[in-house]
Amino acid sequence: MKYLKRLKLPKKITAIIIIAILVIGMPIHFVLKSYFNTSLFSQAGKLIDKITLEIYKKNSPNVYLPEYLKYQNIDKNKLKAYLATKNSLLCRDPYFSTIIKTSKKFNLNPVLMFAITGQEQNFVPADTQDAPKIANNPFNVHHSWREYNTNIKDSSRIAAKTIINLSANRPKENNPFIWIGSKYAEDKNWGNGVQSIFEEINNYYRTHSN
Repeated sequence: MKYLKRLKLPKKITAIIIIAILVIGMPIHFVLKSYFNTSLFSQAGKLIDKITLEIYKKNSPNVYLPEYLKYQNIDKNKLKAYLATKNSLLCRDPYFSTIIKTSKKFNLNPVLMFAITGQEQNFVPADTQDAPKIANNPFNVHHSWREYNTNIKDSSRIAAKTIINLSANRPKENNPFIWIGSKYAEDKNWGNGVQSIFEEINNYYRTHSN
């Protein structure tokens, strides 16, 4: 916890932070906010986020995935803007924030996770019949959203674990999308489809840079 040394915090508060991160596994911004002014709270929050991410990466090294498919800090507003062009229900909460949190927890690029929803459910257009139900499981884990209608936290975690498990033992020369897709879906073009959407989203970032 070398980052906590940068903040001269009371031992009690430091202990609370460490317990929250290591035992509970989540930042406790609501606790910190009651102790610190806005500036120090913001600084502490950033350090906690960094520590949390490092813990997640240590727990989920995802050694068989290339770096570009591991967690990246992305411009969330730009991703929401892209999803809005698809009239996607997923650009709203709790869907958007939950998928981002799951991506971070399992050390996966959020763009990959959203690309899968694009391939599986065309990003769940908001005007689609049963859109709220589909958005509960836009990854179609356990066959489909009809067969397994859960909530976005559960389905996104199952999808993340599935991606990690299916990437196991992938030779470096093998395309990760094709490798995962060969087992994730019955559709032989699934991997190509996800890769195409992944690249489309990244291209949107490049063409809409500030």
